[in-house]
Amino acid sequence: MPAQRAAIANFLGVDDPYALAPFAVMQTERGPRLAAALSPPPLLDANKLAAWDANPDSDVIQIDRKTGAVMLVGDDGDWLCGEPIPRQTMGLFTDGRTYVRAWAAARLARINNYRAARVPGLLASDAPDGDLPGFVVAGQFGRITRWAGLLDASLITVDNPAMVKPLAAALLRAKRVPKVIAAAPDIRRAA
Repeated sequence: MPAQRAAIANFLGVDDPYALAPFAVMQTERGPRLAAALSPPPLLDANKLAAWDANPDSDVIQIDRKTGAVMLVGDDGDWLCGEPIPRQTMGLFTDGRTYVRAWAAARLARINNYRAARVPGLLASDAPDGDLPGFVVAGQFGRITRWAGLLDASLITVDNPAMVKPLAAALLRAKRVPKVIAAAPDIRRAA
């Protein structure tokens, strides 16, 4: 499968094995899709890798490389996928291609920083969230009902500027912020 790995590396713009670890080509009824395991194994710490047990509930997404559409494997619903560590600034991606490229770039930056440090005795460690750049929309944006991963962020960046207003409206609905209206007062004159 070296040709498939080369195709993935070319698509993502990185060729480092650590950066490419979560990705594979998956054959589907619609043709080949780029698959990504959102909980990749820890590769930088041999002890953690030896003790690692694949979580059967972890998500795998499929990305259509032509359209950027994302599907959650085993579920045809509409979801936010990813389990990044809560941060003040969270990312939301509506295009799977942008998401996986940002993810591969973050993993490449982690391994390059480790290699550049060259501190004797420094233990390498994988990020607890696998360097996920944020959440990605799987399915249709308008049908997502659970926004919990984004509700406590102070700032959310979105990859598509046209999605700023729809996302803000969806988050307001999810936060259950009460709607405020002006009511006409019922004034009765005493005569």
